Amino acid sequence: MSLPLGFSLLGWTGGLAAPAMLWALAAMAIPVAIHLLSRRRTTVMDWGAMQFLELGRRAQRKFQWSEWLLMAGRMGLLGLVALAAARPLLGPSNPGAAAPLSAPAAGTGMASGEPRDLVLVLDGSESMGRQVGDTTPRQRAIDWSRSLVKQLPEGSAVAVLDARELVRPLLDRLNYDRGLVDEALEKAPLPRGGSDLAAALSESFHILEGGRNARRDVVVVSDGRRSAWRPGESTRWALLHDLYSSAKSAGRPVPEIWVAMLGEPTDAQTGDAGLSPLVLDRGLVPAGLPLSIRTSVKNLGNADTERMAELFVDQVPVPGSVQRVGPIPAQGQVPLRFETVLKTPGSHRLSVRLRSAEDTLAANDQSETTVEAAEGLPVLLVDGMPGQGAFQGPTDFLRAALTPAEDAAPAVRAKTVPLPRLSAETVGDARVIVLAAATRLDTPQREAVEKVLAAGGGLLIVPGESLDPKFYGDEELLKKTGWLPASIGPSKGQLALRRGNPEVVAHLDPRSFSGSVMPAFGSGDDPPLARAGLFWYRQLEPVTDAVVLARLDTGDPWLIEKGLGHGRVAMLAGTLDARGGTLPANPDFVPWLHTLIFHLAEPGSATRVFQPGEAIRVELAEAAASATSAVTVRTPDGLATAGEWLSRGAGSEVRFRDSAEPGIYQIELPATVNRPGPVYVQVGSDAHEAEPGRLDEAESARLADGWPMHVESNPEALAGQILSVPGGGTRPIWRWLVLLALLGLCLEVLATRRLALSRGITVAGDRS
Repeated sequence: MSLPLGFSLLGWTGGLAAPAMLWALAAMAIPVAIHLLSRRRTTVMDWGAMQFLELGRRAQRKFQWSEWLLMAGRMGLLGLVALAAARPLLGPSNPGAAAPLSAPAAGTGMASGEPRDLVLVLDGSESMGRQVGDTTPRQRAIDWSRSLVKQLPEGSAVAVLDARELVRPLLDRLNYDRGLVDEALEKAPLPRGGSDLAAALSESFHILEGGRNARRDVVVVSDGRRSAWRPGESTRWALLHDLYSSAKSAGRPVPEIWVAMLGEPTDAQTGDAGLSPLVLDRGLVPAGLPLSIRTSVKNLGNADTERMAELFVDQVPVPGSVQRVGPIPAQGQVPLRFETVLKTPGSHRLSVRLRSAEDTLAANDQSETTVEAAEGLPVLLVDGMPGQGAFQGPTDFLRAALTPAEDAAPAVRAKTVPLPRLSAETVGDARVIVLAAATRLDTPQREAVEKVLAAGGGLLIVPGESLDPKFYGDEELLKKTGWLPASIGPSKGQLALRRGNPEVVAHLDPRSFSGSVMPAFGSGDDPPLARAGLFWYRQLEPVTDAVVLARLDTGDPWLIEKGLGHGRVAMLAGTLDARGGTLPANPDFVPWLHTLIFHLAEPGSATRVFQPGEAIRVELAEAAASATSAVTVRTPDGLATAGEWLSRGAGSEVRFRDSAEPGIYQIELPATVNRPGPVYVQVGSDAHEAEPGRLDEAESARLADGWPMHVESNPEALAGQILSVPGGGTRPIWRWLVLLALLGLCLEVLATRRLALSRGITVAGDRS
């Protein structure tokens, strides 16, 4: 350990662990100041008879020397106390004394030397769970750390941190009880997700600020994955260096940083394959309709491999879903797709698992996500120009496609109201509102729509031939409320009449399909939607934050979307009835319309993956039992803990703050609540953790540059370095200085008493 202030003289080395305390040496001036002040207060008056009482010059000189020696003793006493506070170390500079201590056998006791405050940092990323022979890097790290703690000198204090994407303390305070430290290491949880070792170092510095020992160390045990060290984040490492340098310049004790690199020396891992994150078209799907799940299998090994993959829904295997994947070339990947039907509404947990007895890392053999299945999704169709007969209005085909009359349990419950009847009452619990050929809305109607958008619902605007340009222009929907994804321009073509053959002026261009709604309907050589012809449409100009999901073969936008708070707004260029084109007769019209409606109904937070440490907040339609109730939340580790269940109007909200662990959280509502099954929520992990790259020598040297970070790939050799007595055998001598100061205090009392008696001053306790 490099001391803040050290020296070497005549074969001895020494230093001060807390040189800032040398400022206390200024207290040595106190006896001098008292002496000078007392002399100023003494007034000498000569009178005749005094000559017979004057002492001789020898006796007077003797008294002066006694006073000066007593004052010097008092100054030395204060100096000893100041030096003891600076924590001096002293010892012979014999190189043999600095040889690393060999690790004693188990049970042989602790190493000699200076006690220290030490923070152990265990890399908790999932790569630490890789099987190497009959052990894992995580188990090796724990065994090595337990052995190191047993060898620490008596009086040492230890804290233990589990470095994950959020640092989790196993012992967040320096502890002198070796039994507690050993127990914390033994019960360390299995590695999961990613790791942030830079944040763990910062937390270690904070813990060591409360230490009592002069020597301080931070010991990091890692497998050397780049994802845990994040060498590319130079700003974060610069902040750590500044934190260290400011503590050192302020005279505070600073630690040595030791890094034990475990794991294999090669990037290629034999027999390891992993899954990429699951991809769904959307997070809200209709119950009873097919759901597509996509992922890929990555071969992280150095030889071709095969795997068996299986789909699970709510931890139950889906019959007939097992697929053989491969052969997968070394360092290559193969796409994988499953299709299933969620028969029951509610929240569901989707898992894809790989099966192989040869896989060395089980953590990446499973990929999971969550999805919500809805039954009877409430949708309000607002008809701006009701037709005079069957299927003559702008919403007639929409209602027939979304809620067929013969379907007893439709996926969508569509209700149609004429524009004048649109109000907060008619909106009710609608998740999506479709404005079809609506000329304009009054203020209460606009507020009713905005309430749906604020709750995470959706709005679909289908323009008609009669629009109020002022309402859809600068003063209202476009700029004032920001609803419109595009400004509305002139129309092209002509709406079909009852007689005559209208001319097709445009077709949909499948090559332009994008987003989460359109690509599924543009695949293949001849997708059905490409054959749909438009007789009439309006030219649209997207606003800055809007996204064009589909275009026409004329190049004009056909479907545009934008986010609005928690909700979504989509806008079509043409109508969805037979007057505007052949789309209602297209075979893909019904599935496309369902996909679009469910996409708009999906709240902005429904498919969002929470980040570790972020408070989980889930809105539910079910009411809480009281204003604040408790619900059970089961973490990815399987532990059951309590969450908050708060009333929110007619619905409720579940909150859970302890989301440090990535994975699937299961919210279990009471059996009295009329809801099918639990609610599943996903907390994501670091996507870079799947990268197999290790920290190379150049990156390691760059991270260690400018401060005392020692990186060693041999943990046994590193243990010897850590346990070496610092400074060539220097040992603390402050205790001896304190004893010497106490002895000096006793001598000062005796000297003061003797000097007072010699002057004829009566000392308290000697009066008769």
